[in-house]
Amino acid sequence: MRWRSVTVVCCALFLAGCGDQSREGEAVAALPAGPEARALRLPLDAYRVSADESAMLDHAADTLVETCMRGKGVPWTRLPRFRVDDAPNRRRYGVIEEEAAKRFGYHPVHDPGELRKEQAWQARDDRLTSEEHVAAYGEDGKSGCMRDGYVRVNQGAAEGESRALRRLDQESYDTSAKHPDVLSAFRKWSACMREQGFSYSDPAEAVGDPRWRTPVPTGDEIRTASADVRCKKRSSLVAVWSGVERELQERGLREHRDQFAALADGKSRWLEDAESIISRRLPSHGPSSERAGQVGR
Repeated sequence: MRWRSVTVVCCALFLAGCGDQSREGEAVAALPAGPEARALRLPLDAYRVSADESAMLDHAADTLVETCMRGKGVPWTRLPRFRVDDAPNRRRYGVIEEEAAKRFGYHPVHDPGELRKEQAWQARDDRLTSEEHVAAYGEDGKSGCMRDGYVRVNQGAAEGESRALRRLDQESYDTSAKHPDVLSAFRKWSACMREQGFSYSDPAEAVGDPRWRTPVPTGDEIRTASADVRCKKRSSLVAVWSGVERELQERGLREHRDQFAALADGKSRWLEDAESIISRRLPSHGPSSERAGQVGR
């Protein structure tokens, strides 16, 4: 069992949205975020924990687990600090990257650094002896040093993903999708798709097509997703949609200025506390920090 540092807020519209939504038996795809995804930023991004910050919080917890395990006289290899590229809105408006569409269609795509981190954690778990597993996870699989480490790291996370942030995130998405400018962009996108032989009223209908519920992307899926990306560019859909949503989020932040200022301060203190946990501990007995940078990038 893995304890998680943060809860990632995901839009529910797209089946290939943020977070790990791979279906059972589905191949796990990894691809660095393209320039389109990296450039897509929204005001709320600054208030949530990024993928790389989440990896740092995991490393802080792992640092505490190492100390706890040593206190029990049980060996533990602390893993390196993995680096994860952050593109929080990569699939917020569906597939927007030509390379991702060409290789994986609408199927989920993961950052390679994040995938390497997950694989390293899982590989370590798979190597644990019975004694080590009980010390790390407890007899019930839900306690032990792992639980203690994450509870300590998450002490500062009470407001880490507040209800106000989640509410504004969802409201700005839902409201923007109904805005006249966005609806006009949907129509242009739909007309472009028809010209290429595909009949969908909006991107949500395309990405939600039940034909794509397959372990690996089909040829039809890849052709559809590639046309989807081309038509988004031709209709300026992503630029229009993100522009409308950006204005809605900025308005919400102004209306709740004090609340979000407190949230930003809380996040800053939470991350500083985690960094201090890492810096106070002895160097890892696992891979060197130099290799950690190579592995995590």
